Amino acid sequence: MKTREVLSVAAGVRGARSVGISGTESARRAPEVLARAEKELARVRRAAESCSAIARFSWSERHEEGAYLLWHRVAALKAAIAELRREMELSGLLERGGEAH
Repeated sequence: MKTREVLSVAAGVRGARSVGISGTESARRAPEVLARAEKELARVRRAAESCSAIARFSWSERHEEGAYLLWHRVAALKAAIAELRREMELSGLLERGGEAH
């Protein structure tokens, strides 16, 4: 799952909401994309934690660089997921702090 895909769906939901269109492709895909992005976030976070632990104990520069890149990916995915959630809430596709409709 690419961060760009999550942001693209969020932009599609925002655009549809701004012109009052419901049932767009982005709106239909949003719950599934959100679920996939959250799974990807959990996977990348586990990888970053593992890489960080290896770097701490082995003093491996390669693992330090890998952990650094993975943590940046975690941050980017978290921001994209937050934006998609916000757009879904504003569009009524997601209850505030809750589940997708």
